[in-house]
Amino acid sequence: MDNPTTREFNAKAVAYEANRLAPWYLAQSDYVLEHLSLAPTDSVLDIGCGTGYLLRQVARACPGVTGIGIDIAPRMIQVARAKAAAEALSNLTFVHSDWERLTDQARTVIGRESVSWAVCTSVFHYFSAPGSATRAVHGVLQPGGTLLILERARERSLLTLLWHYLHLFLLRDNVRFYSSAEIVRIVEEAGFRDVRVVSRLRRILWKNKLYTSLALVRGTKYSQCEQTDAK
Repeated sequence: MDNPTTREFNAKAVAYEANRLAPWYLAQSDYVLEHLSLAPTDSVLDIGCGTGYLLRQVARACPGVTGIGIDIAPRMIQVARAKAAAEALSNLTFVHSDWERLTDQARTVIGRESVSWAVCTSVFHYFSAPGSATRAVHGVLQPGGTLLILERARERSLLTLLWHYLHLFLLRDNVRFYSSAEIVRIVEEAGFRDVRVVSRLRRILWKNKLYTSLALVRGTKYSQCEQTDAK
C-alpha cells in the first residue's frame, strides 16, 4: 500500500501534532467535535484518523463511547496507538487500512461495533472514487447513524481551486477538491438523507494557515422505521 499519500503521512506522523501546521490540523478536528452529539453508548468511526487526536478527545469527553480509527499510513496508526495507550484510553482501536480497500482486519473490527457516527476530516479529497467510498460508509453505519465530512470549500477559495488543477494536470494524482454542492450530491447519491452543509468556516491567517475555507457536510442514514415507510 505504498503510494504518495501513504508516504506523505508516514513522514508527517511523528511530528503531526507538533509541526508548524499542527494547530490547523487539530483545530479542524476540534471543529468537527463541536458537531458530534454523542450518547454514552455511541461508536465513532474516524476515517483517515491520523494520530487519533479526534478520537482521544472523544474518549476523554465521553468515556463510554468507543472509537475506531482507520488510516492509510501505518506510522500514523503506530503513533495513534502509542498516544492512546499513554493515556490509558482502552476504548479506542486503531487499524492500518486504506478505506477504499479495507483489509480483513479492518472489516472485522468495524463489524464488531454498531457504528453511530462516521467522520471524515479533510480526507474526502484523497478518495480516488468518492462515491464508492461514501457508499461504504453508509454500509457500516447503523440505521439513523450520521456522517460528518469536513472539507475545503472549492467554490470559496481560489487557492483550493488552484490546488485542484495542480493535482489534476501537473501532479496527476488522485487528489481532487470539490465544491460543497458536489459533496452534498455525492453523499445523497450514496443513500444518505437530509444532506446539507451545516456549518462553514472562513478565516484569514487562522492557526498558521494563510487562508482557510471549510464546509461541514452532514448526512443521516435512514432509520429502520423510515426504511420501512419508504418501501
